[in-house]
Amino acid sequence: MTILIIILITVNLPAQVNSSLKINSKIVDTEWLSDHMNDPEVVILHISPLKPEYDREHIPGARFLFSGWLTVSTPAEQAAFIPDKEMKEILESLGISNSSKIVLTFMNGLLTSTSRVYIALDHLGLGDQTYILNGGVEEWKSAGKTVVKDIPVVKRGKLTLPPKGNVVYSTEWVIKNLKSPNVTLIDTRSAPFYVGTSGGPRYGHIPGALNIPIAKLYDEKNRFLPEDNLKEAFQNAGVKPENELVTYCFVGNAASIVYFVARNLGYNVHLYDGSMDEWGNRFDLPLEKVDVAKEVIPGNVIPFESEG
Repeated sequence: MTILIIILITVNLPAQVNSSLKINSKIVDTEWLSDHMNDPEVVILHISPLKPEYDREHIPGARFLFSGWLTVSTPAEQAAFIPDKEMKEILESLGISNSSKIVLTFMNGLLTSTSRVYIALDHLGLGDQTYILNGGVEEWKSAGKTVVKDIPVVKRGKLTLPPKGNVVYSTEWVIKNLKSPNVTLIDTRSAPFYVGTSGGPRYGHIPGALNIPIAKLYDEKNRFLPEDNLKEAFQNAGVKPENELVTYCFVGNAASIVYFVARNLGYNVHLYDGSMDEWGNRFDLPLEKVDVAKEVIPGNVIPFESEG
């Protein structure tokens, strides 16, 4: 008689990561968000300067984040963000923890403000887990998705995050690295400002800077262009993938969009927040112009959103 003995062994396996939440791009579409909006790790933030806009309609579960709570735009080498402790308090009150996947949404063309919030989160070390909904709430509605007035009940989060500390560079850093072959400055203003036919108080761009106008990166509905087009914009401008990039514009707003796209494409990128507001007002600092009779620099006037 044969006796079959079955031994059951219990093994404590590590918890499985929800692989469906892995995202290869920092730009998410409406279908992804619709599929994952109820996942406990996902936190949707509605970025706006207007609380009544949020109260009127927002994506279900979205929490309101005033666009100026995390970031400031100040001259003369001052900080680009409010103190880290205050940012941490705001984010925890919105239910954000170390494991959160943060999706930023917006309305009425506020792509610059949203990208600037992304930079603030990147400064706190949250950039790898923060995303932007392509086209914002308008794209969500165009896709037939529901918007609501209900204010979600939020459980407070817990953050323990060291700041990156090198997201924003100062004027003095730019001066020191102006001739470095390993640093590429990106002027994100439209072509007339870059070449020097428009602008003020002085005309032109920081010496050696390349030009990627923000209008080359998104369409009239505030949707980022396909990734191949985004890569092409950087390649056509002459960006070397191994270089450290520093974006600037007038006051650091529009440059936030190029920062976000560069970060999404895998570049090592920083923001010169002082931008031309500081550099252009320093008459001891050099500027370059482009001789349009000898060289044509293609560019777009920015029709969708104020440059800044």
